[in-house]
Amino acid sequence: MTAFARLDQVMLVEFGRRFVKCLTSQMPASDWVFYEINSELRIVRFLSTQTDSDQHRAYLRYFNQLDPLAPRNCLPRQRYVASLRQTLSSQSHAHNQYRRHFMERYAIGDALEIFMRAGQHGFVGCSLLRSAALPPYSERELHAGERLQDFAEFSLAQIHSAPAFDAVSIAGRFPELTPREVDMVFLVCEGLSNKAICRREDLALPTVKSHLMNVFRKLGVCSRIELINLVR
Repeated sequence: MTAFARLDQVMLVEFGRRFVKCLTSQMPASDWVFYEINSELRIVRFLSTQTDSDQHRAYLRYFNQLDPLAPRNCLPRQRYVASLRQTLSSQSHAHNQYRRHFMERYAIGDALEIFMRAGQHGFVGCSLLRSAALPPYSERELHAGERLQDFAEFSLAQIHSAPAFDAVSIAGRFPELTPREVDMVFLVCEGLSNKAICRREDLALPTVKSHLMNVFRKLGVCSRIELINLVR
């Protein structure tokens, strides 16, 4: 079961993209994955990713049990930043299986794993993958990852400490909005896409887009994320 509400997931997706952009500006990566971790310390949802979906399915179905950097192997030991190459052991049958059947299959040379607390809800994780053509992660890069992990946890705490909202509070705070526009804001903050709003409200897509354009203009925002930040 997911640990995060729909609004949390919208915010987390945007946070993940920005966090990865910050990470990769300091340490090159071939691919990356930003994911949600449940209370059983298992990856339950890929929130944002640049990797191939076949690789996701293979990992979740066959290889997460072998991964030495899986959340259940790192979080109980309070290992919040770790590299795959430094963790793999030639003495471990599971590690050798993981190297041979997953890393070599998908040409993975190394991975940097960063785990972050997300308020009181649980953890999220970020995996920066390097192809075999790139060098393994260095000690300097691991230290940089540790510094960014601290900053990321602080940022996530701000997201989850934001006050709750409802349609009544939105209407009170933004009296310039019509009742229908208030509904649009609430549904966007609930994480619904335009098409989902159409189904929920039995409206045509151009009508929903028109309402949201009016909302953006009245509230001076340019995107759904800016709107959510304003409401929160």
